[in-house]
Amino acid sequence: MRLQESTIYPFLEKHPASYEVITVKKNACIVRANEESKYIWYLLEGEVKVVAVSNNGKSIVVDEIAPNNFVGHLSNLFGQNFYCDSFAVTDGSLVQIPIARFLELMQELAFSRLFYLKVNNRLYTMFKKELVKHMFSQQEQLAYYLLQNAKGNECQIKSMYKTSEYLCISRRNLYNMIDSFVTDGCLARTEKGDILIADFEKLQQKALPVATYLNNLI
Repeated sequence: MRLQESTIYPFLEKHPASYEVITVKKNACIVRANEESKYIWYLLEGEVKVVAVSNNGKSIVVDEIAPNNFVGHLSNLFGQNFYCDSFAVTDGSLVQIPIARFLELMQELAFSRLFYLKVNNRLYTMFKKELVKHMFSQQEQLAYYLLQNAKGNECQIKSMYKTSEYLCISRRNLYNMIDSFVTDGCLARTEKGDILIADFEKLQQKALPVATYLNNLI
């Protein structure tokens, strides 16, 4: 997406010196949890992952940010601190706005409405995903995840670590559940170790409770 096509551009076009468009590479850190809020960003292209890390080193994926959304220590603007790192999941580009300029923009009613609308929508999505972790079994969650990340009949699990991090389950449990899905006939392993969906209908049945809940939109 070009800056001129973004929803934030009308608020920036008259002040070109008040922002900068930057590019980031995959896995680059945009802001660390312990960094001071010097900037707020607006994502134009790519995807950003927001991660919290516990004292014992456990990582929790708090949010996944798509283009046309704000990035940064947004919780600080509400008097809170989620203490999260933000990483680029893919190569991307962002509008970098100094915090002082951002706070000036927040004095404009139309801009503050845009900000709160986008942040509130994401908060409800985050809360709904969090409810899934408590309302449905790990097998139901894994089945839904596999279907959502499948390309044809191939499960796109590039990293067991990242998958277990996203689902908030141990890698041991993840391996055990995949083995059980293979035994059930839902999945199959190739000689190279790739994981394929062997029975879409059976896997969809396992994922149905999660799919029904997440797709129940107004």
